Amino acid sequence: MHKLFKTSLLVVLVLCLALLAGCGGNTAKDDGHGYDITDAHGTVTHFDKPPEKILTLSMSTDEIVLGLVKSDRMVGVNALLDDPNNSNIVNIAKKIPKKIKNPNAEEILAMHPDVVFIPDWG
Repeated sequence: MHKLFKTSLLVVLVLCLALLAGCGGNTAKDDGHGYDITDAHGTVTHFDKPPEKILTLSMSTDEIVLGLVKSDRMVGVNALLDDPNNSNIVNIAKKIPKKIKNPNAEEILAMHPDVVFIPDWG
C-alpha cells in the first residue's frame, strides 16, 4: 500500500509539472523589427517603433490615449477638452497647445502624426 501511494504521488507530481510547463508566457524575443497591431476589422498595421506623435479625432479617444501616454506625445486634441463642462481632463489638455475641431486631411498631415486614431463614426 505504501509503495502504491508513493507511485501515485509521483505520477501526480509529474502531471502537475507537465501542466505547469505549458503555463509559460510568450517566450518570443523582440527581433528589433517592430510589432504589428490588428484593429477590430482585422487590418494589420506594422510599427517599427512606438508612435511618438499621436493624433486622435474625438474627445473620447483623446481621453483614453491621454490615460495611456504622456501629453507631450499628442500633436493635438479636441478643442472641447479645455471645457470643464465637457471634459474631465482639463488640466492635462491645457498642456497640449494644438486644439482641433474638425480637421481636414491637409490639417492632419500638417501636424505630422505617426498615428491617427479615427472613431468609426468619423
